[in-house]
This record gives sequence, C-alpha cells and structure tokens, in this order.
Amino acid sequence: MTSSGVKTFDPTLSTLISMAYQEAGIISIMETPSDEQYIKGRNKLNLMLSEWMKAGHKVWTWEEGILFLQKDQRRYNLGSSSTHHFTDAYDFDNTTLSAAAASGATTITVTAAGNIAASDYLGIELDSGSFQFTTVSSISSTTVTPAAALTGAAASGNTVIAYTTKLIRPLKISSSRHFNYSTEDEIRVQELSHIDFMEQPNKTNTASPFSQWRYQPKVPLGLFEVWLTPSDVDYGVRFTYQRPIYDFTENAQTSDFPIEWGNAIVFGLAAELIPSGDVPKDRAEIIMTMAATKLALVSGADREQGSFLIQPDLEG
Repeated sequence: MTSSGVKTFDPTLSTLISMAYQEAGIISIMETPSDEQYIKGRNKLNLMLSEWMKAGHKVWTWEEGILFLQKDQRRYNLGSSSTHHFTDAYDFDNTTLSAAAASGATTITVTAAGNIAASDYLGIELDSGSFQFTTVSSISSTTVTPAAALTGAAASGNTVIAYTTKLIRPLKISSSRHFNYSTEDEIRVQELSHIDFMEQPNKTNTASPFSQWRYQPKVPLGLFEVWLTPSDVDYGVRFTYQRPIYDFTENAQTSDFPIEWGNAIVFGLAAELIPSGDVPKDRAEIIMTMAATKLALVSGADREQGSFLIQPDLEG
C-alpha cells in the first residue's frame, strides 16, 4: 500500500476543543462539549495562544510592510483602525502622474493603473511636498477619480500610491529600510531604544531620508517614530514585522498555527481546563507533563536559520 501523497489534515476549533476536553477526562471519548464548554474552550485557547506569542520566534508570522511617510510628520500609529497609511509591502501600487493636475481637480491621470481599484486608499504627491490621502471613487483605464478633489497642484511625475488594506498592529518590528519610490532601492536604517531616541537633539529638524527609527507596540495602536522628520515624501519605510496570531472566532475555523503545533495546542488547552474541570490528580499530572513536552518539542524547532559569521583575531 502506498502513502496518500497528501498533507491536508487541519482540525477545526471544534475538533481541537473536543480533543482537549476528552484528553483531560472532563468528557468521554463519545461525548461532545456543550455550547458553554465550547465558549470556555475558545476563550481559554485564545488567551493561551496570545501568551505563546511571547515565547519563540513564530517564524511563519514574520511579514513585510510599508509605511508611507508624510512631510513634517515623525510619529505614526500602526494598526487597522489608524488614520495613518501603511500596508503589506507586496500589495500596493506605486506609480506617477502622467499629466499635471490643478488644485481642485476631480480626476488624475496615472502612468500605470496596476491593480488600483475602487475604494482603495489613494495617496497623491502634491507640489507642496506632501501626500494628499483620500480613496478611489472610480477608475477607468489610467484615469482615476479620487473621492476628494485635489487640495493643491500636482505636477506630472509626482508619486501616486494606492493600497487596499491597513496592517494589523505589529507585535514587534525587527528592521526598517528607506524605500525610494522612484528607484525602489532599500537601505537599512538604525533602530534606537526609547531612551536613546528621546535623547536625540532637536526633533523638529527635517531631512530626507530619515536616519533612525523606533517602534513601541502600544495598545491599541503601535507607535512608529522616525528621526529626522521627513522633509518630503520621496521615501517610505519598508519594515520586517511580526504580526499577532489570529484569534479563533468561530468553531469551524482552523488554527493560525502550522499543523505541527496541533498536539501542543490540544494538550496545552487540556492543561488550561484542569483547574475548573475536576480532573483527578494523577491524570492532571500526566496532562501537564504532556503539555510541557509537546510545547518544548515544537518551540525548539521554531527558529529561523541564519548566518553565523566569525573572523580571526588580527590584534591578538
């Protein structure tokens, strides 16, 4: 008999919760959880997985984003409800105006429309050196109709950006780079701690591109700051960030974790259910040991491979 040749097993939330209650002995192998037990299991599981985000690298949650800097602005809030503008680094359109547009214009003509669509966020570089952000009302070929008329003139060749979705609040940002819209070159920029950043001199000084940055994962919106303050919008910020693990909200959903974490999730949830589940001591000890063992096994493999550089001690 040959192997199946497929790797599709991905249990739903209801299956994970059922298995956890059964492993803990709170329900029998022939039973299914009650509605109240499903709700409790989901809440416990979401809290547990949020805790797990603090341990290990969770390599599948590292993503690339881009922040669209604004002239004379050094502080930006990151999160899906923010009024500032940022998105997935591979899911935005970067083009230019192919014809000048006067202040008050209700349409613009772009060099290439790419994947620009109605309702997208739209940024238009004005001759004042700032982006005017609005949304796309409609598009026909290379003619774009913004939802708001231009508040200033915009010359041919000025940058136009469009994107659909803002990012979820990053848990952490590991690196940031200048992104030149015209050349698409990227250059890494130095990160500073909160104290070192605050000890920089005059924070109203401007330059393009900026030279340093910091990120603070505040709640509900993260705070990204650059120094020096941008003097134009020629550069954006490409950054590598870690997103949160997505919550379970419905029983039919599958986990945001790879299937390799399945046993760790089941036994981890079973351990979380022990305190209020009237589980016998000997069984509880087995569950706790299994939970720790399974978590250690997958956490140990949750590491990104990287280079290890050495050089001779030329001064010794």
